[in-house]
Amino acid sequence: RHVRVLMLTSSIERFLKIQKEAPVDCQKYLVQVTKYQAAANCKTWIVGKWITRSEQNCAPPVTHFHQFVVPPIFQFRKDCTYGDLAAMRLPEDVQGVGNCEVSFIFQTFTQMNIVTTNNK
Repeated sequence: RHVRVLMLTSSIERFLKIQKEAPVDCQKYLVQVTKYQAAANCKTWIVGKWITRSEQNCAPPVTHFHQFVVPPIFQFRKDCTYGDLAAMRLPEDVQGVGNCEVSFIFQTFTQMNIVTTNNK
């Protein structure tokens, strides 16, 4: 659909690495930005790191925050919507994993537990 995507990063190396992963004819649609204010008109945010109230306030009203960050971001904005954390699917050839759980301790420390099954 040729949608322009703003990628917030101060690292030119990181940006170029991600940009090169896109098909050549789509690379021009990925644009590096270094400040949250650059997304003041974007109503869809894909969030991969925790963001503060101030950073969320850079988004316009009725923005939807898709997130893949642990712990999930606080829902500061009542005029916006927040997606749940996405589930992950393991490849079919992975063996011995029964389930995965994320536990939150004191809201500042995240502990991830992977429970394995003993297949003997």
